[in-house]
Amino acid sequence: MCNPRKVEISLSRAVEEAWRETVEEAVSQSEEVCETGRVEVELPLDEEMGDMALEMLEQVLSRGMEDMPAWQRRDDGRLFRELEEVVLYFDPATRRMSVETRLTECITAGAKARAEAAGVTVGEVTAEAMGRYYDDNWGGLTRERAEKRARQDAEHRLEEEVAALRRTQNADALEQARRRARTEAEAEAHARIEEQRENVRTAMRERMVETLEQGQRRAQRIIHRAVGEAYRLTLQRIVDQSGGRTLVDEKTGGVITMELELY
Repeated sequence: MCNPRKVEISLSRAVEEAWRETVEEAVSQSEEVCETGRVEVELPLDEEMGDMALEMLEQVLSRGMEDMPAWQRRDDGRLFRELEEVVLYFDPATRRMSVETRLTECITAGAKARAEAAGVTVGEVTAEAMGRYYDDNWGGLTRERAEKRARQDAEHRLEEEVAALRRTQNADALEQARRRARTEAEAEAHARIEEQRENVRTAMRERMVETLEQGQRRAQRIIHRAVGEAYRLTLQRIVDQSGGRTLVDEKTGGVITMELELY
């Protein structure tokens, strides 16, 4: 075996051809769908107790009580407490309590579209390739095989050069085709989003009704406990202001037992 020898193949081609190419564009669109629901909860406070009971209720909510954490206060003065999927609100100014929920879901749709571009490519391209062989044909590397392989490589590179020339000369036509394909794909994806949105909103509204009903029941239980504590504190204040005494003040579960002495 001796040092390998080289064989070089150089090809050139004059190009003047019409071409047509199909391009494809794929797009994906996402959107967040939100639904908000709200119901008001009636406060079972005796009108005769009025302002004092409501003042006590606000204090109870803002500082919390046994097994009930303190409610937070918003910048607008409303007190609120989060309960899983719902939020309870108490507005001292309007003396109204409400249950609100906000459901959010992300929807995604994709689409593909194709468009055709056409034009004419004119010019001249060249390509070179090299093969190796041995005088003693070691390893089967003969001159004929080396020339054949080099020619194949040169022809492949020549086709690549033609394609590159086509892309360079017709970049605008290809870009316009891509834009048409993308516009069509975006329109299709948008239509699919629209269809999904209505279906998702319908399902969310159904779930929201159930969520608000459950939240309202939980809110009623919390309100009853807070109102009971507000009543207790109000009665204590009335007794203290009248010079009386509180003889018995006991809580057993949700039952409050009070024995008062008034003068």
